[in-house]
Amino acid sequence: MIKELRVISQDRQYIYCSATLHKKP
Repeated sequence: MIKELRVISQDRQYIYCSATLHKKP
């Protein structure tokens, strides 16, 4: 999950969804 968080710079919302197991649509 940390690896995805690194991409937070490009897509903060996209990573947020991935970190939360795509909780948001």
